[in-house]
Amino acid sequence: MESNATDHFPLAIGKFIHHCGGLELFVNNAIRSFGEDDVLSAAAIKAPLYRRIHTLRNLLHERSDLASEDVVALCDDLEATRKNRNDVVHNPIMTQEVGGWDDAVILCVRYKPDGTIITEELARDDVVRFVNQTSELLQRFAELVPEATKA
Repeated sequence: MESNATDHFPLAIGKFIHHCGGLELFVNNAIRSFGEDDVLSAAAIKAPLYRRIHTLRNLLHERSDLASEDVVALCDDLEATRKNRNDVVHNPIMTQEVGGWDDAVILCVRYKPDGTIITEELARDDVVRFVNQTSELLQRFAELVPEATKA
């Protein structure tokens, strides 16, 4: 990946989100391709992403020639990416100074059932790691499931 694409924190976030959109398109295309019923496939791609990943996992196990471990690894990585995407897009970016990006972090806040607050910070290096992981995942998905690249 080009270093200038992720040097600036907002650009790294944008590149990661762009990759996530591509992965979601691949998931939808693969469900359409492996689904035997157009009506059910159309309904499946309207479901939340975690359900679509589950549907894709089942379809690939039942209707593709992929090795089971490849299906598991692909779908587990899609699920991990889904969670990372939610952390990035649903939490605020915090900085010490207005307009400053050197110390920026995404502050992930979660609430336990007992009301306890858990926080985690995602720095630029974390988002760059997500960019690299999703870049590899897009390539692997396209190689394993070429049907996913066809609309």
